[in-house]
Amino acid sequence: MEPIRLIHIAPELPPTIGGVADYTAILSHRLVEISDGAVEPVLVRAGAREGPEPEVDFSVVNLGGQCSAQALANTIVHPSKESEDPVAVLLEYSAYGYGTRGMPFWLACGLEEVCGLEGIPLLTMFHELHASGPPWSKNFWLSFPQAHVIRRIVRMSGTVITNRPDSASWLRRVSDSSVRLAPVFSNVGEPNETTPMEERDSYAVVFGGGGKDALYTAHLDRLVQFLHESKVQRLVDIGPSSEHADDKIGGIRVAKMGVAEPEVVSRCLRRAAFGFLCRNPVALTKSGGLAAYLSHGVPSVIALRDRSAPNPTLSNGTHYVSLERAIEVGSEWESSDWAALGIQGHDWYMENAHSRKAAWGVLKAIRGDDGV
Repeated sequence: MEPIRLIHIAPELPPTIGGVADYTAILSHRLVEISDGAVEPVLVRAGAREGPEPEVDFSVVNLGGQCSAQALANTIVHPSKESEDPVAVLLEYSAYGYGTRGMPFWLACGLEEVCGLEGIPLLTMFHELHASGPPWSKNFWLSFPQAHVIRRIVRMSGTVITNRPDSASWLRRVSDSSVRLAPVFSNVGEPNETTPMEERDSYAVVFGGGGKDALYTAHLDRLVQFLHESKVQRLVDIGPSSEHADDKIGGIRVAKMGVAEPEVVSRCLRRAAFGFLCRNPVALTKSGGLAAYLSHGVPSVIALRDRSAPNPTLSNGTHYVSLERAIEVGSEWESSDWAALGIQGHDWYMENAHSRKAAWGVLKAIRGDDGV
């Protein structure tokens, strides 16, 4: 493969804590790895807010806080003028990361100048789409200009990637581009081998930020019931804390680890008996917390936030189990059943969500053989 300069744009980069920042850094490393160094990333921090200086192993352009279409266009064009190697752009799109109201018109304008008019190839990963809500809500009225920005970016994109099946369906309706579904990968490690159920310790984990409040409030009674029936002695809370996480719930101690290094989180997950989340079924492939559980073979118990359509790629009772169903089968399932759940979840992850698979999908699109 001939060398290619990849302008990889994200709203945030490490050391900022966040799924998109980690996703961008890990994906860049994987692209270099699988291309044997042919892909040469230039990471661009282009978020609406200023932040700490990026700490990554690649060339970086920090445009944080500028929200300037011209600055972005100049950043993309510059490598194409200083080198004969072809240039492509990979955009990690998270609307509110680029604009305080999720309407980064400047981003679309900057990309149109170079990817639209000058024809530099653009690939876009949509981590989220537009807001939604009833007509009397602010989100309803924001959704129209937000969707307008998305449509402009989609029209320029040769390939579009997203992590939710419902998002993929929406994008296919508004785009002639190739649209792929790519579940998020774990940002805390992807071990090839996992710990057998009989060797795991008697603690459970709540990892991540989204959904914690609902887990500790709306689903607290069922959570406590399951913990007692499963003889869990300790609950480890990792990541941003919830004001609803007491030091004890139902008499079971809650150890609040807070934000921790990926290696520390990975060690904890390798020994955990269960992992808990609260998500919509259709959004499970967007959950970094679930990706972390599945990548470590942790039996995953999901408190379903609503009765939305099931996720077509993940099956309740095969790759994870809902909290409601876990309580129903609690007296019937043995250790071997939970072990099978963890193994099947890990197998699904390795086949569908591993960062290496995500990188191959991007590399194929860069080479022009997307879908092969």
